Amino acid sequence: MKNKRLAYVLLPVTVVIWGSIFFRVWSSLDQEAASPQPSQSSATLPVRPREGASTPKLQLNYPDPFLAGGYQTTVNPSAEQVSISSGRAVVHTPIAFKVLHPVTSPPPQSIASEIIWPRVEYLGAIENQRKNTRVAMVVINGGQYLLKEKSEQNGLRVETIGQDSIKVRFQQQGRVIHRLASK
Repeated sequence: MKNKRLAYVLLPVTVVIWGSIFFRVWSSLDQEAASPQPSQSSATLPVRPREGASTPKLQLNYPDPFLAGGYQTTVNPSAEQVSISSGRAVVHTPIAFKVLHPVTSPPPQSIASEIIWPRVEYLGAIENQRKNTRVAMVVINGGQYLLKEKSEQNGLRVETIGQDSIKVRFQQQGRVIHRLASK
């Protein structure tokens, strides 16, 4: 009974909301049809550059912020071009393009990057007597997986499975993970 009352209240509210949305869309469509059109009789005057007036020049000899000092830039300006289209003269002054040259700098010193291992826990092994295979129960970053020998999950490869430990490899580094003590 309580749900019917709620439905009787929410149904008119929904109708009012959708009605206001449709009304706004409908009224905006009517305004587009009634909007004034620009007149075709307005004349445009051609743009002519003033002679003798100084035009600003761009200074483009700064380092590129996106290359982080990895390249030097050389600015090669090109000539202005004038084109006439639909009765108006348009002056195209192209922005100078940049030629990238690699900066010769001493090679960076090799920093031994430490590999960040995922959190790995070894819960135990399950052995299939008929097939003589073992499956390790491993928790990697909170996710529990059943992995065979030589299988890989999240970049972690199980090399060998023992009863109390497993050998794993992550990004060419190997470790031995011991089984957690049962609680």
